[in-house]
Order: sequence, then C-alpha cells, then structure tokens
Amino acid sequence: MFLSEPYRTRSGAKKLSCVIDAHAVPVLPGAWEAADACLYTAAGQRNRNHTGPFVRFKNVSFAMEEVLFDPQTSGGLLLAVDPADAAALEQALRAAGLPASIVGEILPKQEIEITVTDK
Repeated sequence: MFLSEPYRTRSGAKKLSCVIDAHAVPVLPGAWEAADACLYTAAGQRNRNHTGPFVRFKNVSFAMEEVLFDPQTSGGLLLAVDPADAAALEQALRAAGLPASIVGEILPKQEIEITVTDK
C-alpha cells in the first residue's frame, strides 16, 4: 500500500521515521483474504525486496505485510499533517464522504525508518 520507494522518497525518510498502526490502515475488500491465501504479486515482492530493509514489523501478520507492500492496493493517499490538526482533518474528510483514517505518526529519525505495529 505505502511501503514502497515513492513513500520513502516523499516522506523525507532520510530525516524522519514513521510508526504505522497496521490495524488502522483501511484495506480494500478481499485484499487481506487474497494475501492470506498466498496470492502475492510480483510487484509486491519487488517492493518488499527493495524497501523491506527499511521496515520493521511488530506483531503484524504476514498477510498484512503483503497487503502493505502490494502496489495494487495503493490507490489511497497518504498525508502528513500536524498532530494537532489530524483529528479535525480526519473528521472533515469523513464528513465530505471521503474515507480517512489516522494510521500512524511521523517521528524524528530512528534506526528503523518505518515501523509497522498491530496494536
């Protein structure tokens, strides 16, 4: 979904890190079930091979890892906003009929650039 080189490039990954709550990430209907049935894509595997060294998963199922690496599920838009404005923006987007979820936070640079947890 967003664990790819374009995410790393746009996020300023050389200066920042992020923590993503896998449980908060919206998943397209059927995507998790397909990944759980081992229906992986070649492009998802390329994303994993290329970006995987920069990602640490904590208590996340392998199927969810695959969903997050799979570029076919990346139709969403990932925004970074001031934490003080995040809840209001999420509410405004939902009020406009748009799917929106707060899925994580940006942190000062850590040893691992992207940490994905399942809280």
